Amino acid sequence: MRPVPAAVRDVVARAFADLGRIDVIVNNAGYGLFGAAEELSDQQILDQINTNLVGPIQVTRAVLPHLREQGGGRIIQLSTYGGQATNPGASLYNASKFGVEGFMESLAVRERFAPGPPRDPSRRRLEVEQALQVAHVDFRFTSGLREIGSSSDTERSISP
Repeated sequence: MRPVPAAVRDVVARAFADLGRIDVIVNNAGYGLFGAAEELSDQQILDQINTNLVGPIQVTRAVLPHLREQGGGRIIQLSTYGGQATNPGASLYNASKFGVEGFMESLAVRERFAPGPPRDPSRRRLEVEQALQVAHVDFRFTSGLREIGSSSDTERSISP
């Protein structure tokens, strides 16, 4: 069995090769795991984090180089209210969804001000400060009930 990140990259590469261009990527993996944190098994915890957090991260990492190469595209990351508010008995579910929210928000800031491979770390603080001052960000994303950008935005555009 191939490691998951390699398998994801292979499927994404084949899809772009077969289709030539893909303009929209939809990340919609996830399931709910509810119960007291101390009563969940180690395997349940790993499955929850791998599905709800690691999966979307791996798909996003795999598609970004292709989107840059073709001159742009969109990533739509579906999430849930559970990524912004907690519920009793949903600590692992909330942790996984808060994680994907944080990853996508961080990616939006980086793509807006430093697209492409990571740049000089000394520029990072300035880029984040600039991002926080922007009223309207060109990289739009709807996740659960919270949006980045204007209230009509529904997606995050990734451009070179």
